Amino acid sequence: MINTSLDASTAFTDNSVTAGQTYYYVVTAVDASSNESGYSNETSAVIPTP
Repeated sequence: MINTSLDASTAFTDNSVTAGQTYYYVVTAVDASSNESGYSNETSAVIPTP
């Protein structure tokens, strides 16, 4: 779980990535009544080597 506060932000920064690796992300949303959405489509990010 990344963000546990009610927040309408649409951006996320992952500061724990390692160069040369591929990371895959999905998100869900939880409303004020604790109803969780389904998973979003998966996206990936390839972190380039320096």
